[in-house]
Amino acid sequence: MFKRLVRPFHHSVRAWNAVSTGSAAQYTPKVLTEETEVAGSNRPLPLSVELNHYAPLKIPVKYGELRAEITMRSFDNRNLDFFCDFALRAGYYLGLPLTGPKPLETRRERWTVIRAPFVHAKSKENFERRTHARLLRVWDSNPEVVDIWLAVLNKYSVTGVGLKAHMYIEEAVDPDFSASTPTQEGDVDSTGLNIAQLTSSVNPEVAARVAELLKDPEFTAHLGKDTETKKPTETPPTPPETS
Repeated sequence: MFKRLVRPFHHSVRAWNAVSTGSAAQYTPKVLTEETEVAGSNRPLPLSVELNHYAPLKIPVKYGELRAEITMRSFDNRNLDFFCDFALRAGYYLGLPLTGPKPLETRRERWTVIRAPFVHAKSKENFERRTHARLLRVWDSNPEVVDIWLAVLNKYSVTGVGLKAHMYIEEAVDPDFSASTPTQEGDVDSTGLNIAQLTSSVNPEVAARVAELLKDPEFTAHLGKDTETKKPTETPPTPPETS
């Protein structure tokens, strides 16, 4: 399935193979190239198609404000590098300043199992799985544009490549203390009980009964008093003398 997927994009595959090895040519044109017609179409080769022969273009970072971190993981380097190349090209056309892909540490997992439960029970067999990862960072961008970019990556995702995104969004800090402070002086009685908050609970009948019991003079008489026991003032009786 993978060969059938990348067959129409042989120029792009050749480009990201060069990117993975660090030998990709940079697109820095000095003069316009001659427009040559594609055989069988009578039309010139589009610039977007010609750019597949070069490394992905990137918009430079201006302010250095991190907006998102994209982590891609796969068991195959080929699928992973191909999807990173596609993500960089899609981000460039959306106007996103991107950096990467940065290779992360490869995770290696190994298992040792028996070959068979009966005849080959004493012989072992080893299995290894390697998980490769790449990191892309988005800078100085609008969160809505980042959402569009992630939606494009999700729609045109490659089989076997996992995508994980961490977004950083700035919001204004507007503290609201109206819920914790009383609006009127009469809302708090001498016991320190906020009647307005108590009666706005789930069961107002129970809250009203609790407020009535807390205002009872027999109950309020015990509030604020020391619970320590008083020491006895009388001297204990002396034991009788023995002769």
